[in-house]
Amino acid sequence: MQTLLDFIRLNGYGIYVWPAFVFAAAVLAFMGLRVRARLRAAEALLTRLEGGSR
Repeated sequence: MQTLLDFIRLNGYGIYVWPAFVFAAAVLAFMGLRVRARLRAAEALLTRLEGGSR
């Protein structure tokens, strides 16, 4: 258990490192969701432009 706590603390730098990881993960998740939404919008536009033949 002590080894896990040492890892989480990262010699005192854990307070800076873990929020940075959380922030990076949140940004990547947001970007992924944004790309998926833009893809769906582009596919819907393409379907409308093709006359709904898809």
